[in-house]
Amino acid sequence: MMIREKIKKFDETLVILIAEIILYGIVAQVLGIFLADNRAVFSTGLWCGCLAAVFMAVHMYHSICRMLMLEESDAANITRSHAVIRYLAVVGGFFLLFFTGIGSPLSYVIGIFSLKAAAYLQPFFKSIYEKITGTGEET
Repeated sequence: MMIREKIKKFDETLVILIAEIILYGIVAQVLGIFLADNRAVFSTGLWCGCLAAVFMAVHMYHSICRMLMLEESDAANITRSHAVIRYLAVVGGFFLLFFTGIGSPLSYVIGIFSLKAAAYLQPFFKSIYEKITGTGEET
């Protein structure tokens, strides 16, 4: 498979991943309406976490695309530096919500976990996407 085809496949996967993150956020929001004491603070934290998850997914996509074009040693360095950027962004968002009180840090973490849930559910939603669009791999 050519590098361009791999990148196109990543792009399709990224779109599905972002859709899953949004779906996770909607489900968590509905549950949060019934469970949260302060719904506005819960919602702000949750959607900030989901936005952070989307940022991480897009940033990982661009990191992988860039890494595929580099030599192995350079790719390893880029991968490490980009992982630090994602880590600092997530921790920064957590402390911003914690110290300002505009959003719940706990619901922020719940929103961040949308990326993990989306990654685990990727094969299931990918098969649904392929059935809807008729773009399944032919054997």
